[in-house]
Order: sequence, then C-alpha cells, then structure tokens
Amino acid sequence: MNDATLKYLEGLPRDAAAASTLRALCGVLRDFGDSEQLRSLAYEAGRKLAEERPLGECADLAAFAEAADRSFRESGWGTLRAEADSEAVDFWHGAPPLAAWFGADHGEWCCGLFEGVLAEWLRQMGAGEMLAVRHVSEDGATDEVAVTLRYRFAHRTKLRVAQGSRA
Repeated sequence: MNDATLKYLEGLPRDAAAASTLRALCGVLRDFGDSEQLRSLAYEAGRKLAEERPLGECADLAAFAEAADRSFRESGWGTLRAEADSEAVDFWHGAPPLAAWFGADHGEWCCGLFEGVLAEWLRQMGAGEMLAVRHVSEDGATDEVAVTLRYRFAHRTKLRVAQGSRA
C-alpha cells in the first residue's frame, strides 16, 4: 500500500451506524436482482452523487484528476489518481470504502457506484455516449488490489475487447 493511501486510511473516521445500515441494505438488494441489475442501480446512485458534488471546470486530465481526488478525499471515498495511455485512461481508486460500507462480500456490482461517479463527472466535462467507465478486475489479485480498484475510461468497443463482455 502506498504512503498516501495508508495516511488517508489512518485519518479516516468511519460511521459505524451508516456502515451497518448499508451492509443490511446490500444484503437485501442481493435477494432482489441479478448482478447487472444491481450494478446499474449502483451506477445510477453514483451519477446522482456526482451531480450533487460537481467538480467544476477542469482544463485537462491532470486538473480533472486533481479535482476528483480532492472530492474523493473530502467525501470519505478514498483517493484517486489517473494514468493515460494511447487507448484509455485508468483511474486508480485507493482505499475504496465499499467493503466498509457494504461488507467484505459486497460483490462486484458495488463497483458500479464509483463507475457512475466518474462517468457523470466525465460527462459533465463533455465525454460522449460512446465513452464509458468500467471497473477492471485485476488478474492474480493480491491483498494490495483489495485496497485499490481500477476503473478504465475508454471507447465502449475497447472495453468490450478488454473484458470480453458488454460494457
């Protein structure tokens, strides 16, 4: 774990009552829908959160990443950094609160929450509908991956090829 993530975790107060409520809600939701339905629900909730916390004007990816990281930290969502290559932008989400909020067995669908947050902020910046954000599972996941999630922002066709599924 990097020093910035560790420092963030050490200084983060967790509201136990809210977390136990969210864990119970998560358990009930799992009984009412399949993973893709639940991911869509979490995604829409994330978009709503981003609408309530707009980043404002960002001139480039570096400014976006800085503003998003600041918002993540202020909201108690963890940390965020961005890395770009020729085909996509990867967002690295350090110290995500998903296990604390929804329980250790929360399921992959909960990642839709921060997919929605990032997607809405990117839409506010002018991203078109053919661009999407999707959590990317790491092969050979280790304990390090448990405290860092990766989201990929790319053209939908690139996400399908990378995941072998619909994005």
